Amino acid sequence: MTPPEKFITELDAAQILGLSVHQLRRLRAKGEVPHAKLGTHIVYLESALRRWQADITKQREKPCGTEARSSSCFTRQNRTDRNTGTSTRAAAADELLQEFLNQSQRKQK
Repeated sequence: MTPPEKFITELDAAQILGLSVHQLRRLRAKGEVPHAKLGTHIVYLESALRRWQADITKQREKPCGTEARSSSCFTRQNRTDRNTGTSTRAAAADELLQEFLNQSQRKQK
């Protein structure tokens, strides 16, 4: 059984992603980086950040339509899933919350 993953701070998240805290906050405000709000605290899971970073890298390598992908195409794809119409921000927050709940349940057992 693997130990439950802990939430990390904004500073740690920025360091993992190679960003400044200001850049991370801008991405969070746009809904582009996975995070959760627990009470008054903004928290991140390292595994979710690493998956997000890998997905971003893959998206940047793919063309958008028939021409080379522009940054505006990347932003639209990142914000809304074209098939379901759901926001990636909502999906990421749901995923973080579900992982937190799963960890809490494991601790109680």
